[in-house]
Amino acid sequence: MGIAPNCSLHPVKITDNPDLVLAEHAIAGITKARENGAKVISCSFGFGQRHSELELAIRQSGGCLFVFAAGNNKMDLEVTDYFPASFDLPNVLIVIATDTSGEWANYSNYCQTEIAHIAAPGGPLNACDIEADNDYEGMTGTSAAAPHVAGVCALAWSEAPHASVAQIKQCVLESATEVNALTPYCFRGRRLDAGKAVKCAQQIPPNE
Repeated sequence: MGIAPNCSLHPVKITDNPDLVLAEHAIAGITKARENGAKVISCSFGFGQRHSELELAIRQSGGCLFVFAAGNNKMDLEVTDYFPASFDLPNVLIVIATDTSGEWANYSNYCQTEIAHIAAPGGPLNACDIEADNDYEGMTGTSAAAPHVAGVCALAWSEAPHASVAQIKQCVLESATEVNALTPYCFRGRRLDAGKAVKCAQQIPPNE
């Protein structure tokens, strides 16, 4: 089941209140995920203020590829900072949301430059209900889009476990479909393409 069925999933809870996420919560979650061997970390939180400790935690997790939701404030990230999306770090992917037609979702943060790397489906879709063991709930937003990209990163890495963070990131980005209608909202109008990302990863040569 899921985008990457041969990969293990390690959920990390960082707060009891999704409307109150502090930087220290995020740092603790990142640390726990890294210590448990995570290679792809999907995150759906954001701050208007820069937190140097959070930036350092991401930077020091160089063996992990972070996939961050761009946020749902309909902001141009070239004009307004929104962290971690506005961190300029090599091991980070920032994801905007598309709607059911594959066009920019009009709630999603966006940026025409590489601050916003790629677009992915933001719903509405059915997701596992975190308060029930056997039920689903509706979900819409960049928090729905980011896990699609994280799953494809994991899928690509499962095809090339020897690959580096930079190689997997490059595969996901360079294999994406470029859509003219998305160019005002993410760099080169890239839209996630799982099949092409896997084919790209299969071409990564083993380490010598």
